[in-house]
Amino acid sequence: MSSSILVLCSISLIFIFLIGFSHLFILGSKSFEGSRYLSTNNWYSSFECGFLNHGLNENFFSFSYLNLLIFFIVFDLEISLLLNIVYDGIWLYTFWWNFFFFFFVFLGYMIELNLGYIKWIN
Repeated sequence: MSSSILVLCSISLIFIFLIGFSHLFILGSKSFEGSRYLSTNNWYSSFECGFLNHGLNENFFSFSYLNLLIFFIVFDLEISLLLNIVYDGIWLYTFWWNFFFFFFVFLGYMIELNLGYIKWIN
């Protein structure tokens, strides 16, 4: 019991430590940078490529990229459910939940294919 509490405390301290350092590098600190702060605008600036931009630089994700990301997450969840079927003790209960999940994923895929959101050939 005490070893599990010790492991939980050490993991939470490491997590808090990583969050603190990520805030330090993203927002900047006067102690490490002198009198200036790190700017997040420099990360996506076009001046890094050798020329200065003359307008507003916005980086939006396209719908197809977002759709591909959602498909990847759903199919990754689907694979994890398929791998877990072998180790489940109650086969019929989990089978129907997995069947309904796969059915809705397939139904959503067919709807997006018919509406033209997915194009396999240009």
